[in-house]
Amino acid sequence: MAKENSIQDNQLFISRVIHAPRELVFKMWTDPEHMPKWWGPNGFTNTIHAMEHGTGGFCDYTMHDPDGKDWPNYQRYREVIPNEKIEYMHGSTVDDVEKGFHVVVNFEDIEGATRISMLMTFESAEDKQHKTEGGAKNGLTQHMNNMEDYITFLDTDGVFTISREFNAPIQLLYEVHTQKEHIMHFWGPKESDTEIIEFDLNTGGRIFYCMHMPDGKYYAQQIFREIVTNKLLTMMTTFCNEQGAAIHPPMMETLPMNMLTSMGFEAVDEHTTRLTIKVVPFNATTDEHQAFVQLKDSMHEGYTGTLDVLEQYLKTIN
Repeated sequence: MAKENSIQDNQLFISRVIHAPRELVFKMWTDPEHMPKWWGPNGFTNTIHAMEHGTGGFCDYTMHDPDGKDWPNYQRYREVIPNEKIEYMHGSTVDDVEKGFHVVVNFEDIEGATRISMLMTFESAEDKQHKTEGGAKNGLTQHMNNMEDYITFLDTDGVFTISREFNAPIQLLYEVHTQKEHIMHFWGPKESDTEIIEFDLNTGGRIFYCMHMPDGKYYAQQIFREIVTNKLLTMMTTFCNEQGAAIHPPMMETLPMNMLTSMGFEAVDEHTTRLTIKVVPFNATTDEHQAFVQLKDSMHEGYTGTLDVLEQYLKTIN
């Protein structure tokens, strides 16, 4: 859960507890292998040109937004205390970095988890508005989400993965997964009939649905964390009660309540698309994590059935 607010008119602040060791969270900010893979708001990718981490060091990188525009960035580190603090000035280039904004990131150990707090200070409220174009609050939340999701998927033992190529162009396969009139025809176990109760395809929105199974009704939801058109959907998946509140899976309550799910769409050629689904426990206890790992074979069977239905459905509309 993130806490986010403006401390002063010229500041932005966000704090979140990440269920990962402090050393690992700190590494995500300081290792050039990891940082570009999650840094920034949804849909952004990064290229690091040069990085010297440590007090007096710098990071020179370019952010590429979903529309293909490049945004040069430059950070000069004023103080770095390993696993505790990163303080830096942030600008566009080495020439203007001291005219940019000031950032302090603190890392606090919380019984094996990490509280990460980020404070951004601008020259004035007007400067903050100009440099963030009014979208920094939402961007900071996405920034934290992307780091949290990236760390979660590093758990290679816990990640369930299934992939299949479909005879469909990438735009069609993406639309089938993001339009209500399509989802109801294939989503869920092979023997289920899916009813969409609520549908909001936006970051923070959700799909709330009921799977009518031979042995009864099962409610579930997918809350969208990242949406990149024709490329990626990242959702928090949970079972729910009839009112839409998250619950442990009713068929096996030892499983995690929250499971992070990603769907990656990759064009193989003009008419073929590879869909890769990954599922991993989110903020799970040791026992819940182990129960999830032991269920991977059953999950493979269930998802295979869903993808079989999807394949047949695509033949009716493609």
